[in-house]
Amino acid sequence: MKLSLLDVLFCPGCGASPLAIEVISEERIEVSGKVPVPVCERYCAATGGPPGPSSPCVECLGREILAAELTCPSCGSRFGVDGGVPLLPPPAGEDFLVGGR
Repeated sequence: MKLSLLDVLFCPGCGASPLAIEVISEERIEVSGKVPVPVCERYCAATGGPPGPSSPCVECLGREILAAELTCPSCGSRFGVDGGVPLLPPPAGEDFLVGGR
């Protein structure tokens, strides 16, 4: 999971955003090519505030979060990140089809 994903994730229980993150393990990867700054639109997880022209986007994109705990600042719900995948249930009240049926 890229740290920048926190810009678009929200709590499936109450809809609050951004979720807080406690990183358990991560890998550093090389980012090549030109990176537009800012990458995020609403929230910069690297600085904990709004994104701007001085946001550390290259450094942020070089972080691959493998395991973490996400916490909703509003309702306190907690969600894991395992193998780089955020483990979030569907939003409350949403009817998602399983297996394409």
